[in-house]
Amino acid sequence: MANTKKARSKLPKSKKKKFSSFTKREAFEQLGLTDLISWKLESSPIKASPFFQERIQRLKQIFSLEGYEEAKKLLIDAICEEAMLGTEHLRIWKGAQLESDIAAGYVDYLIADDT
Repeated sequence: MANTKKARSKLPKSKKKKFSSFTKREAFEQLGLTDLISWKLESSPIKASPFFQERIQRLKQIFSLEGYEEAKKLLIDAICEEAMLGTEHLRIWKGAQLESDIAAGYVDYLIADDT
């Protein structure tokens, strides 16, 4: 195993490509994919909590939520909060830094197992 890791060249962070700059073809190549398989997610809608409904009303009343990414993140935060209630093993990180041997960058939201 150690030899395999040494064989891969690790670039300095300044030379790594940003995740957002990969084309679909380049990303597939790096991940060893040839195609994505569509799948149908079957789920039942959940009723929005009174807290969520109140929060959305307040956001609409106080902020202009159209047109700017930062404003839309307020809505995304509220939706993520509501969706994650009762999910003990997942956590959301905002502004998480990701790095691999060849790429580096930040993601707005990262949802991953917290166990």
